[in-house]
Amino acid sequence: MDEIAEADGFEQRIQKLEAELAALRRDHAGVTAESEAAESETVEFAEALIPAEESTGVVTISNWTNSGYLRFQDEPNGAALPQPNLGEDPDLPNLPPGFRDRLGQPRSLFDTSEYPTVNWSGFLQLDTGIVDQDELNVESVGRVAAESGLRRVRLRVDGNVRETSTYVIDLDFAASGHPSFRNVMLAFHEVPVAQNVQMGYFKQSIGMQAMTSSKDLRFMERTLPFAFDPFRQTGVGAFGNWAGRRGSWSLSTFGYPTDSFGVTTGDALGTSMSTRVTGLPYYEDEGARLLHMGMGYSFGSPSDNIVRYAIQPGFFVSDPGNPDASTGVPTFVDTGKIPARAFHIFNAELAGNFGSLSLQSEATFAVVDQIGGPTLAFAGAYASVGYVLTGETYGYNRRNGILRNIVPKENFDLSGGTGALELTAGWSYIDLNNKNILGGDMRNFILGVNWYVSQSGRFTMNIIPTHLIDPEYGSSDAVVIGGRAQVEF
Repeated sequence: MDEIAEADGFEQRIQKLEAELAALRRDHAGVTAESEAAESETVEFAEALIPAEESTGVVTISNWTNSGYLRFQDEPNGAALPQPNLGEDPDLPNLPPGFRDRLGQPRSLFDTSEYPTVNWSGFLQLDTGIVDQDELNVESVGRVAAESGLRRVRLRVDGNVRETSTYVIDLDFAASGHPSFRNVMLAFHEVPVAQNVQMGYFKQSIGMQAMTSSKDLRFMERTLPFAFDPFRQTGVGAFGNWAGRRGSWSLSTFGYPTDSFGVTTGDALGTSMSTRVTGLPYYEDEGARLLHMGMGYSFGSPSDNIVRYAIQPGFFVSDPGNPDASTGVPTFVDTGKIPARAFHIFNAELAGNFGSLSLQSEATFAVVDQIGGPTLAFAGAYASVGYVLTGETYGYNRRNGILRNIVPKENFDLSGGTGALELTAGWSYIDLNNKNILGGDMRNFILGVNWYVSQSGRFTMNIIPTHLIDPEYGSSDAVVIGGRAQVEF
């Protein structure tokens, strides 16, 4: 009986200490009991998202509560948002590997008491494909060999430098350069007026498909108008939201061009700028139903006085940022190097989610101030659709104004889980012929299927009939058949 009484007393003391500790946490953080309950629900939600056997080491939570606890990164390729300090809880179950300290002891899911924090993640894509060409297409671009290889091998580390400042170091080990930078930047959050300020090597995008993470694309590659996008450059920028997060905006200035190591080369600095604004006239069900509109503009003064636009037909294993890279799939259209003082790029975008149906389109125009020749104008556009046969709905990233990837309701397994199955289709074109520049005209259709076996695993297959009008050899056709296996970790 004494042992039972002693145990009961010990249990009561533990409960009293836990109550006192909870009160101290509330007093220290300045929160109420109601917000503490919201915190508890948030922790339970995070634990449900990341069971121990399926942990990825990176927490991405898009829910927001009035308590302000859920300010997490909303875009894998962007700088992580700061993680507020909610105190230590060494007994929190199901912790992912990224939340263990140097001694191997579990840390609180929301702990940022030590800086800098470090979170590891990454993904890899293994591609394979063949290209069936008619005789004129072989004459135009050469015989295209079958190709298999690692399209991307990404390793990323990100975290907090301080409570409201974050960093990202993202490397690709499959692109030319081995490794090459993909996102390397420092960001400051909760900045008056500017909201968020970042500096480093990051996306200077003017459009939706460029801002979408490469592991979340609807097709294997971005469509043909992507050739015009300035994409990743070294610079300084600001971004944020407006109208109660019913819209997003970004503005940046950067050196152009920048190589894959973040270095601007040439005789001058090559100062350039980009800006993009998006809005949601219609938004319901956390993005499952919406109408998105956006516009973007970029101006550039190349430091080497050269502008070049070129792209492959929708499949390649090498780095598309280097048109001279050795690859089995050459560029089908190419302006060559154009002596230029400046360029202007205009972009318009329209997208919508309607439950299991998603639509996305963009139109892009490029104007080049040619040195020793007339002003040039090039154009491109695309439209795409996706439909999920297994009933999942599409989402939306309000922080960056882009569509979200599919998250399967159940993982694939031999006991009956099917994963998520998505059918996709699209059309795109690009015209690089204007005045004295004859870079070619290409258009293609894309038919595809995406099988999401889990939140971190995906298989993709694309069939891409392509029509090329070469200034020298005339019209020709090719059919690209490509497949991809993708794993995130």
